[in-house]
Amino acid sequence: MKKAIIKYAVMAFMLTMSITNVNAQEDNVNIQEENVIRNEITALRQELDSIKGKIQEDSLANELRLRYESIWGKKSSPWIIMYGSSSFQEEDAQLKLKSSFALGISKRRTFYLHSKPIAGMVKIGLDATWLEVFAAKYPKGKGESTGNIMGNVTEGTYNSYDDYFNAADKAALGDREVANLEGLLNTIDVGKWQLNFSALGIGPSVKVVPFYALHKPVLDKIKLTAYFHYVPTFTLFMLNGGGDTSLCISGGYLGQMRYGLNLSFGRFGIGFEQQWGKGKLTNYSFDEDASDNDFGISTRKSTYKTSSTRFYVGICF
Repeated sequence: MKKAIIKYAVMAFMLTMSITNVNAQEDNVNIQEENVIRNEITALRQELDSIKGKIQEDSLANELRLRYESIWGKKSSPWIIMYGSSSFQEEDAQLKLKSSFALGISKRRTFYLHSKPIAGMVKIGLDATWLEVFAAKYPKGKGESTGNIMGNVTEGTYNSYDDYFNAADKAALGDREVANLEGLLNTIDVGKWQLNFSALGIGPSVKVVPFYALHKPVLDKIKLTAYFHYVPTFTLFMLNGGGDTSLCISGGYLGQMRYGLNLSFGRFGIGFEQQWGKGKLTNYSFDEDASDNDFGISTRKSTYKTSSTRFYVGICF
């Protein structure tokens, strides 16, 4: 009897331990499953956070890209119209003149040396001047010189003064038709002009968006530019009138330098620049006393200094 009791007690104990072990194993399995699920959830959250971060980065990058495009555009290629003053000095003749006015037009282009602006607000570029025409008028041209506009009529019978003066006009026209080149040129008073034809100018520039840090779309449109250019230039001077009776034309290559500043808002801009140069030009004088050729044209070389101050407005900055 006692043995049976002990046997049953042992069996009950073993059964209890088995149940406990089973429960413990089930608990371990449940814990492991919970850990797996928890790790998966954590991994999903991390992946979701990463996706959110990437979306935010892409959104910010896209926003920044659109802002850069709005500020800088695809290119800077303005047309500008200039007004200002010009002066020149012929060193050999000690002749100095200052213009009454000067006008010009120019087509330029900036090639940026880097795509991403420095600190978001500065770009360095290389400027090209494709074409530029600049004209200055010096005092004092009077249009066409009258000279001796009335011919001499000493023979003939005339019914009135009107008939006489008509005949005198015809005589004057005949005199002009047979005049030589020097005489014809010296009847024309073109005044004093300087014409500059420039092409393929080049030089560095620095462009700044001064209010970039304020993150205001309107203020992003404001840009300041400083530049320095070398400008290959063909210069032509035509001097006549005033106290001069002969026409003098001077021309040749005269390389020029310039520096300038401009302020632009969107596609429109205003600016200031100073330009100067020095070189030897060929002078062509039309003088009846000249012995160089049969046309009364004499030539010589002279050193010219020229400078100009321009204010300008432009579009498509």
